[in-house]
Amino acid sequence: MLHQDESFRRDVRVSCALPTSRPPIGCAAGALAQPLHARVARFGWAPRPPMKKASAAASEVRMRRFALALLVLPLVLAGGFAGWLAAHCRDLPDFDDADLQVERLALAPGDDAYDLLDQATQALAWPTDDTWMRDAFTGEPGTRARVAALVSANERALELADVALATPQLEVPESALARGDLRDMLGWRRVVTLLCLRAWLDGETRNTSVALEGFVRAAELGKRMAEAHGGTLAHMTTGLAARDEALRALRQFADRSPIEDADARRTIAALGRLEIDAGAWRRAWYAEHRAARDHQLGLLRTPLVSERTLAGARAPGQDELGRLLAWIPEGFVAQPNRTMDRLAALTRRFAAEPRNACVSDGPVATALDTAEPAPLRSYLLPNGLGEVWIDRFERSSRAVVARRCGADARLAGTRVHLALRAYHSERGELPPTLDALVPTYLAAVPRDPFGGAPLRYSRERRLVWSIGRDGHDVGGLPDLGASDVREIGFEEPTFALAFVAPLGEPPREPIEAARR
Repeated sequence: MLHQDESFRRDVRVSCALPTSRPPIGCAAGALAQPLHARVARFGWAPRPPMKKASAAASEVRMRRFALALLVLPLVLAGGFAGWLAAHCRDLPDFDDADLQVERLALAPGDDAYDLLDQATQALAWPTDDTWMRDAFTGEPGTRARVAALVSANERALELADVALATPQLEVPESALARGDLRDMLGWRRVVTLLCLRAWLDGETRNTSVALEGFVRAAELGKRMAEAHGGTLAHMTTGLAARDEALRALRQFADRSPIEDADARRTIAALGRLEIDAGAWRRAWYAEHRAARDHQLGLLRTPLVSERTLAGARAPGQDELGRLLAWIPEGFVAQPNRTMDRLAALTRRFAAEPRNACVSDGPVATALDTAEPAPLRSYLLPNGLGEVWIDRFERSSRAVVARRCGADARLAGTRVHLALRAYHSERGELPPTLDALVPTYLAAVPRDPFGGAPLRYSRERRLVWSIGRDGHDVGGLPDLGASDVREIGFEEPTFALAFVAPLGEPPREPIEAARR
């Protein structure tokens, strides 16, 4: 070993001394390598002396081996990719959603409020321009005569609505679900508006007690719409919107009319019974699962699945996607059973905890009203089309949960609003805290569905508010329009106590506060 080390040093010295030897840089590199060579030699190894130049035959052998490797390597990679593709083309043998079924009630025609509400919708005499109705409850000049004329022209529809409210069961028929539209629900929204207008007119001409009862009945119809047996999430959200409309009309009426303690307590107790039943919430998810399964399963099992599934959701790169998917096995792109199994798991998750979802950091915290188009690479994963559709279904489901929580916040805020109105009518001032309303008007301060804490209240600013689905309290956002909500991405359900003038400095601009 030492002999090899001495030989290496001698070769470096001799080669660098020759006039035609390696360039100076090579000599310097060899000199620097000598200490390293010595250290390596101590461990029992030293590089072999430089080899002589390989023959032409050996070079040709190496070139042939290299060319053969270039030919074999793509084949090996292609074979590995084909094996991976075949392994991920296996769909599940079946999926289990037997526990997500909704039993039909099989009601007699006279026992189903759906037929009565359908008749009420057909009997409506609705004006072509109904934009004035939104401000009808604020006492705008000239609205009383228009409201009286509209109520008088729809007496038959109001009678049918009263009978429907007295009918205990409401079931959406299979024919309405098969249509896939909400023509019946949109007509019912007008019936709710008509009930609110009648209640407001009763308050203007008769007494406050009758008017409050009328607003509660309108909100009750919205609750019945949301809890309709066999209805999907679309029916749920439409019913919640109708209930919100009745509650808004009730708050506007209370701002203009003093409320006695007995009327306030009776109305607050009635509003407490308008919360959505957990069983109805679960049925709506099951019905939505069935509708989504029947619709999407047929698309995923048909040829040209990429074109059919992406129809109506045009996104950049869709044409390239179609050409690319033509070279990929259908079983890799779309796996119906696996997709339906994911859908069943999501349905169970969202239907399991209707109330806890509002205060958790799961469904509501990341709720989005719209889903961004999926990138092209998402379709190139195993079951790409199914996963993209599941992602969009989950996003829309989270948005439904957020709307449900917001509707619950508006119901709780309306109860507090009425209690404050009665307190102010009796004492001429607002209470320092909401605890002063207990137990005269409220059994307990209503909880904010977002976060679980009591609703926020400011005596100086004359506001009651919820922190909203983002979970951050910015002090309420009064007078926030739909465009503002879209701009900042969320809203805090806020209830301005318009029956009393605000004190102190006006609040800071709401959108800037939300941005900060």
